[in-house]
Amino acid sequence: MDIYKSIGIVQVYENNGVGWNQIGSNISGKAWTADVMQTSINAKIGFYPNSIDINGNGNFIVVASSNSSDKSEMYVEVYKLNNNNWSKHGQTIEAGFGSRTNVSINDVGDRISIGDPDNKRVFVYKYNLGVWEIMGAPIISFDETFGFSAKLSDSGFGIVIGAPKKDYKGRVDNGGVYVYQWDLVEWKQIGSFVEPQNID
Repeated sequence: MDIYKSIGIVQVYENNGVGWNQIGSNISGKAWTADVMQTSINAKIGFYPNSIDINGNGNFIVVASSNSSDKSEMYVEVYKLNNNNWSKHGQTIEAGFGSRTNVSINDVGDRISIGDPDNKRVFVYKYNLGVWEIMGAPIISFDETFGFSAKLSDSGFGIVIGAPKKDYKGRVDNGGVYVYQWDLVEWKQIGSFVEPQNID
């Protein structure tokens, strides 16, 4: 069916000093069966990617994608490179993520962050015995667009979170970042809100 042409893919490339060569297989977005597609012209299709990140060794990637063309239903998946083939690593993560969901992965590839600015929250997950488990409660803020960007540290025990629309010191949409650290129980903010420099 022509509708399958809208399914997106992820490809990973490596530069060998001469050119770019693809590493591993294509990773295709989700697709529903023909029966479901015939039921509704607006049937859900997998669109890749909304956000993507790769770990330091290049053998894990995390992808945030949508189940529908309007990005109303987002999901996150992690893939591992095995024998030059990208295979799904752990379960699909779905938690009502908004359309601007973004992801990052730590250096080893056993922790991921999921920023959900539409709902002003950030999740961090760790991989344990085949399952992605949430690390503590979601990091939540009342700041507009909190979680618009989120980046884990190499260890996965620290995270920087952007809030580009935060009003600060009387300035509208001043923006800035927060830094959080995992204390083995919960995520705690480190220091104060960091605003842009030389903005006056």
